[in-house]
This record gives sequence, structure tokens and C-alpha cells, in this order.
Amino acid sequence: MDKQELLKRFQTPDEKLLVSKVLDRLFLCQTNRQKTFTFFLDPVHTAKFAEILRTRAEERIVAYGGAPGCERKMLGFAPSFEQLEFIDFPIDRVSVRFPLKFGSDLSHRDFLGSLTGLGIDRGKIGDINIDGDETEVYVHRDVGSFICTNLERVGHVKVTARIEHVENAFWESWRELKPDNGREMVINISSLRIDTIISSAFHVARDASAKLITRGKVSVNWTPVTHNDKVVGKGDTITVYGHGRIRVEMIERSAKKERFVVRAVKYS
Repeated sequence: MDKQELLKRFQTPDEKLLVSKVLDRLFLCQTNRQKTFTFFLDPVHTAKFAEILRTRAEERIVAYGGAPGCERKMLGFAPSFEQLEFIDFPIDRVSVRFPLKFGSDLSHRDFLGSLTGLGIDRGKIGDINIDGDETEVYVHRDVGSFICTNLERVGHVKVTARIEHVENAFWESWRELKPDNGREMVINISSLRIDTIISSAFHVARDASAKLITRGKVSVNWTPVTHNDKVVGKGDTITVYGHGRIRVEMIERSAKKERFVVRAVKYS
């Protein structure tokens, strides 16, 4: 596999660096004939890298984030003669508890900020799911114990953390997007084209939404989109880097001719 040839498929320096690190883990698997794992990747790059590598590598490739429904995932590589199971992934589920009366307003951003504030790299942190007085965080195993020892506060709220078995995760009955920070929205548009929906949902000019698409900043259902005229359907998840994500819940014809009413949930 030609690393330089693959790097040419990516435009930005950040993406080139990202795929270079992923390839290094694959090459280590090929060289040592042993299982290797990447850091946590966002849904778009997980799908993109897995699709590219599966057509070029003989090794087994599995994506997993710690439990069913996780969005941020590691890619695992194993020699073709070995099985690669979810239990092989170096992932800890850390349960963070706090008094609900003091922490009811804690957000995903609060938890992520507190974890990175401990000096933990973002790539070591997977999904963060908030439910009442408990938050589950999927992390790389080499930082799990460190978090349990050093995470004392999230925002101004005192917390306790411990590692628990993944089978106890409370997101077993999951949706692709957890409703912890989503808000419902209704937009009235003239077309179901991706550029039209992005413009209305994220309040950007039509030409700006077109540039986001052509620059590779947009994906639908975790697959990158580069054409402005792609038609969006019910159930589609649209991710726009730097702006957020929406899930299309319903599409109806408007009372006005040639227009549509789109009901969606927007995630920041």
C-alpha cells in the first residue's frame, strides 16, 4: 500500500496528518502481525477511512466505540488469520456520578472540557452520554484509571468516577444521536437539495453552503458529500464541520406550491 498515493486523496493538512496516523497503525499491524488500534475518530472519518482501507488492505478492519450506538470509534486492525472482537479494543467505560440538584445543567461540553483540562488528548476520548446524575464516557484504556483518580470536578460540580463494565451501559437502547443537546426545528424551503437545507438550518448564505460542500466539510449519514444537488431524505443525518449536525425527522409538502416543510433535530 502506497502511503503517499493515499495521502493525495486528502486536501487539508489536518486530514493528511489524521490519515497518516491511521496508516501507521495499519502498517504496524502488517509488520508485527499483531492487532493494533487507532485513537477515537469522528463518524465521518471512521466511515471514510474504513471504506478506503478495506479496498486496499488484506487485514481485518473493525470500527468500534465501546458499546452499540457510539458515534466516535476506533479502527482496529488484525492479521487476516486472526479474529478481531469488540472485547479486544482498549476501551474503558468510565461512569461519572454527581448530585443531580447541582449538576442538572452540566453539558457535553462541560465534561469534555474537564477531561481535556486534565491534559488528556481528544483522540483518547470517545462518546460522552449524559443521563440524570450519571454520565458515561468511553476512553482509551491507558487513561481510564488516570481519569478515575484525577477527575474531581466538572464545572463547579464535584464528581466521582469509576470504571464499569460496558454491558452495564445505559445507552443499550440507543438512537444514532442521543437527545442530550438536540433541539427541534422546522424549516420551510424551496428544494430538498443539500445546499438549500444547510443554508436554512445553519443560517449561512447559499454560496457559503455550496463552498462547505465542495471543500469536503459536509457528510450525509457519515459519508462525505461533494455535490450540491444531492437530495436529502427523511431519516438522513447531515453533519457540517464547524456548524453542527441535524437529523431530518419529517418532510412534508408545504401549502405553498413548490415548497417543503422539514422537521429536524439540530445538534450543536
